[in-house]
Amino acid sequence: MGKVLISFIGRPESAARCRECHSVLQCSNPECARATPGCEGETSYRTATYDFTTDNGTTYTTPLFGAALLKHLQSQPNPPERWLVLGTAQSIWDALADALPEEKTRDPEVLCLKDEIHQRVKAGNADPDLLKDWGAVLSKHLGVNCSCEIIGSGDSEEDQQKMWAAIDAHVEKGDHLVMDVTHAFRNLPILASFMIMFLRWTKEVRSVDLVYGAFRMGSDKSVTPVVHLHLCQQLLEASEAVAILKHTGNYVPLASAAGLDKETLEAVERHAFLDEVQPIHGATQAVLDKLQTVSPTTVPEKPLVDRLRETVEVSATVDLAKRMREHAERAKEHREYQQAALLLYEAILEAGITRFTEEEPGTETGRNTAREKIRDWARMRKLKGVFEDLRCVRNRAAHASEDEGEVRPNVKAALEDPKAFERLFKDGLNLLDRLLAIRPRARACSSSTSTTRSPRSNWK
Repeated sequence: MGKVLISFIGRPESAARCRECHSVLQCSNPECARATPGCEGETSYRTATYDFTTDNGTTYTTPLFGAALLKHLQSQPNPPERWLVLGTAQSIWDALADALPEEKTRDPEVLCLKDEIHQRVKAGNADPDLLKDWGAVLSKHLGVNCSCEIIGSGDSEEDQQKMWAAIDAHVEKGDHLVMDVTHAFRNLPILASFMIMFLRWTKEVRSVDLVYGAFRMGSDKSVTPVVHLHLCQQLLEASEAVAILKHTGNYVPLASAAGLDKETLEAVERHAFLDEVQPIHGATQAVLDKLQTVSPTTVPEKPLVDRLRETVEVSATVDLAKRMREHAERAKEHREYQQAALLLYEAILEAGITRFTEEEPGTETGRNTAREKIRDWARMRKLKGVFEDLRCVRNRAAHASEDEGEVRPNVKAALEDPKAFERLFKDGLNLLDRLLAIRPRARACSSSTSTTRSPRSNWK
């Protein structure tokens, strides 16, 4: 676990192109030089003064933004441990020497290898072995592990796979990433951004800071502003929070990603806990009142808070059996068959308690009475077999115990074949929907003050 700076390096942007050979590198053809003054000129990016003063830093004048960013990060708390530089065989790899301290640029080892790389880049054939040596020399003088990886231009599937392999090899579990998106072909940083989104899950990447050296963006053309794309990280976290809600029903990440204050966040966390293990609808209004005081107007906070309010409101307005039905369907969709069977059976039982009994919720008497009433009701509609089959499958899933139900053909099939399970599950949903169409009995105590048993308790 550490911090990794990922930079791209490409061909020089400032050198004139030769009219005859279209090269951006130094051309030895004198006719080209006369036709296009400056054709024989620069082999690096334009020198710029990058301004890090808004990040508690200073300014750095260099042709290579990655070099300035590395120096800035090394002057801050928690500096990077690794610097991964990605480019093509034609990239100006020798320009990485700009990251070195001034006195190290005159080191004979540095000068010799830099000149060799310069010549190889001009010929367009820099190779991995040479760049490995270059990375080792840079690492020795920079105080950071520098790796130079050739990835291609990214216009083919092969290039894109090489890029993924390079990034994946240099990112470790739990790393914090800083990505410099200033140089190289523009498709490469875009590809890398999506690769890092994937690494958020495969390697639990903690954070991603996208940084851009915005040449000529500021009003003062002599200074280049440094732009942090913090919204990208926020949108990434917000997307993950919405996905977690969709796939698990957990809405606490919405509150975390929305940046709610500690008191409101704790209220949401407690409400989610009660909603899961012991639904108490009386707690819902208090949370909604707190959320009403939160009125963000920006993205992603506003849509996250809006989604959070809608989700919490469901706790108070939607029939518990209907909510459990939704959870059961979600579990089955994700092939969590045990949870799907448990929740669907409990949803049916909950619907039976509220529609056929006047018993208090959560009592064993109410469950037993509802079970018998459902059997009678289902028998008249030729659905008793579905109810009994589902009960047996639920018992096996909950207790891993065999009973007389295992001799039932549909039960045996549902326990052995996922397609048979899905058929029984679909029949169970039909039974539940027909129960839900019956108007619930009126009760002396309101749902806002009653405590409903856990959908995962009393598996009898």
